[in-house]
Amino acid sequence: MVLLEVTEHFNWPLADFDGPWAAVYTTANDSPWTVSVYDMRTGRVRFEDQAIGQVDTIALAPDGAIAWIEDNGDEVMKPSETVFRVREHNHFGTFTLDRGPAIAPSSLVRRGATVRWRDGASQRSGPLR
Repeated sequence: MVLLEVTEHFNWPLADFDGPWAAVYTTANDSPWTVSVYDMRTGRVRFEDQAIGQVDTIALAPDGAIAWIEDNGDEVMKPSETVFRVREHNHFGTFTLDRGPAIAPSSLVRRGATVRWRDGASQRSGPLR
């Protein structure tokens, strides 16, 4: 068992666990919001993406791959133009699976090695590997 020591004030509104992996969406003090995957066997960070927009859902796979939906809070755009991105990080790198204003930010779910989300009236999906 690994204890992740918290030495600062953290805000952890989202977390997901699968096998030895823990995925969290956090911020500490005045730091940017971050999506991270921790290896609970060692306590080490496997993946971290900082300075992202607001995240409403995350999905973690048994191999430590992660998907999330974020808004465009980190982009310079008109305030009325909210665009959502479905993002994924796996052992190949970090990718955008989908992007658009009609993506439902809390619609992300994982079933096996596939993530699904809603884009307007359409159901979309992609591999989580």
